[in-house]
Amino acid sequence: MASEAVKNEVSQPAKAPPKSDKLGLLVLGVVLMNTLAAAGMGYLVLQMMARISVSEETSKKLEAKIEEQKKPAPSLAGKEFVPEELGVLYPLDAFLVNIASDRGPRFLQMKLEFELDAPALEDELALKRPAIRDGIIVLLTSRNYSELKDPKGMKKLRQDILRTTNNLLKSGQAKEVYFTQFTFN
Repeated sequence: MASEAVKNEVSQPAKAPPKSDKLGLLVLGVVLMNTLAAAGMGYLVLQMMARISVSEETSKKLEAKIEEQKKPAPSLAGKEFVPEELGVLYPLDAFLVNIASDRGPRFLQMKLEFELDAPALEDELALKRPAIRDGIIVLLTSRNYSELKDPKGMKKLRQDILRTTNNLLKSGQAKEVYFTQFTFN
């Protein structure tokens, strides 16, 4: 019988242990997950590198702007001052007017010149000189001493004189008013 049992074993193929696909699937799953994780990490690294390069460019631009602002303005010390070319100047006769003051009446003596935008405007100014002088006298007497002593007050007076004069002119405009004398007594 023993020989028959050996024969039966030889004639029948030996039973192999059952194949376990679970282990292969597990290995395949782990490999796949590692590959996806590596790909995801690579994507994140690329995104971070892009953001870093953008922030570096922005930082360089800001640093350049700060450096530009730190540079001192070119100094005019030792250089000759060259004013812009003036237009045609038209002088008016001196003004002597009473102005109000908290210390009693005061006098303002003033001379001025207009810068004109066209030489032809001189003729119109000559014709309208009385009206222009009247408008300026009204402006001067409406101001008080403290207002005219203040640089802001003088700037406002300059603007008001220009506006009053230009309202009377038709053939051009006065561009600027220059005070050539401005003294209080």
